[in-house]
Amino acid sequence: MAKKLLKLTTLLAILLLVFMLTGCPKPPAEEYTLTIEKTGNGTVTADPAPNTSGKYTAGTEVTLTAVADAGWQFVKWVVGETDVTENPGVVTMDADKTVEAVFEEEDPPIDKYTLTITKTGEGTVVADPASADGKYDEGTEVQLTATPAEDWKFVKWVVNGTDVTANPGTVTMDADKAVEAIFEEVGLPPKITNLSFTTDDFMVLQPCTENLEIRFQVKVDDPDGDLVEAEYSITHAVSGLSYSVMIPEDNWGAPWIYTVSDTILKDNIGNPVPGGKYDVTVGATDTEGNFSSDTISFYVKYELSYIEDAGIVESEESQIKVVDGLCVVGDGEPGVVEATIFFDSKTTVRVYLVESTYTGTLDEMLTNGT
Repeated sequence: MAKKLLKLTTLLAILLLVFMLTGCPKPPAEEYTLTIEKTGNGTVTADPAPNTSGKYTAGTEVTLTAVADAGWQFVKWVVGETDVTENPGVVTMDADKTVEAVFEEEDPPIDKYTLTITKTGEGTVVADPASADGKYDEGTEVQLTATPAEDWKFVKWVVNGTDVTANPGTVTMDADKAVEAIFEEVGLPPKITNLSFTTDDFMVLQPCTENLEIRFQVKVDDPDGDLVEAEYSITHAVSGLSYSVMIPEDNWGAPWIYTVSDTILKDNIGNPVPGGKYDVTVGATDTEGNFSSDTISFYVKYELSYIEDAGIVESEESQIKVVDGLCVVGDGEPGVVEATIFFDSKTTVRVYLVESTYTGTLDEMLTNGT
């Protein structure tokens, strides 16, 4: 009996010791669910994977990696209401969470085409927009501007064998394109030298006749030797009436003298010959269309010149005053005489200053002055 009691006491002591060493039992750890969704085409992996019950122990950091399918791209994670763009992304499991992986379809690749620019002759070509390697996205419109060098001219573009004359020109990159800029050297224009009169430049027909022929000389040539036409024209400046005379090829390259007579003017301008200014214009054209000209002028007097309404401009300050119809000169500012002069060509007006002790009208003073 005493042995049984000892065994029971020993067993109880052992149980008490075990209880004291282990303490109270702990509650089980919390677990949370991670729900993964996706929009678009791709896959998502979670590391670590959930436990056998599909959950994660609280505090677990889960790394999510998104891999887009071909033709798609990963955009973002949507964690609750928060957007996260990092990939891989990390989610800390401190509650049940829903994560959405968003994929979107990629834009189709853009074709690129090559623009090759060459030139013939001297000049520059600028492409806008520029491209370092000559490649452009499909559909790009490239403006090409050609600038010729000095003494050169732009003629045309040759775009894949087609001529285009517009400058600037535009090329649409819908295929590989070859563009050639054509420049041509500009020929020197014709030369008109030493256009001058060998007579007076004044033909007088009334009240007498004088210098009834106007003669002029000129040399017409072309440094390139491609002169095709030369002529001179005589034009009445006021009426615009004119006539032209071809300069024969035998006269090119050397100075020749040409005549304009009153008879020629009567036959080609009018009879009687209208007075006034006449222009002599010499023009020459070469095979490239370059044109040069020069002009000199002569005058024809037909109508008599006359003066009307000559008189003194009265002023308190003037030294010339009209008193009782008489012209009186005294102290004061210089006097002013006005008159209207009628003439049909160039004319000379002379003003005479006459010292006189004679007092009378202006005409009388001019007549009797000394």
